[in-house]
Amino acid sequence: MKLKNIGIIVLILGFLFAIAYFVRTNSTAAIQYDTTTAFTSSIQKTSVVTGTVIPEDEVEIKPQLNGIISEIMVEEG
Repeated sequence: MKLKNIGIIVLILGFLFAIAYFVRTNSTAAIQYDTTTAFTSSIQKTSVVTGTVIPEDEVEIKPQLNGIISEIMVEEG
């Protein structure tokens, strides 16, 4: 019985020391960041480049029947 009580006390003390160790090693000072207030302004940046656009996939669109398309029932947008 006495040995059991000593074992429990040692286990509790070990647990408390482990908690104290992890609290001390993981506690660091809070990092201070410089902040500023957001504001509205206009962005005037342009880029003029030349080049070729190469598509990843090409699709050929053609009707199943031969004839003239007189109207396309699709709105722009």
